Amino acid sequence: MKYYNIQGTTAGQLKAQMKRKGPQGHWAYSKWWVSWSSGCRVTVKLTYTFPKWTNSHKAPKSLRKSWKRMIKRLWIHERGHGQHGINAGRKIKKSGCRNPKKIIDKWAAQDKIYDRRTGHGRTQGVHFP
Repeated sequence: MKYYNIQGTTAGQLKAQMKRKGPQGHWAYSKWWVSWSSGCRVTVKLTYTFPKWTNSHKAPKSLRKSWKRMIKRLWIHERGHGQHGINAGRKIKKSGCRNPKKIIDKWAAQDKIYDRRTGHGRTQGVHFP
């Protein structure tokens, strides 16, 4: 897990900071790496980067509630990306480490398809007031 700090007391302030400070302009980001050894020992590393709202105690209760709902839905979306990395690792292992680059490319393409299909999580409920 990695976090980037944001502050604000309105949805507009928080969204502007997530856009500016978020990884590659996104509110959150999942990165996965698959590696393998000559004996076909496969390792998958996942890194999730999320916003950390550091002054939420100063915001209205309704905004904090909306934030919690959005973060919950954002987690659902980002775990979908992480699952693609896990799937790639499993397929590489199942193949006996034959054509690992092709398998990785397939699952990386699935990440892009997933974002298009879900509107970067909007169809999964990722929205903030």
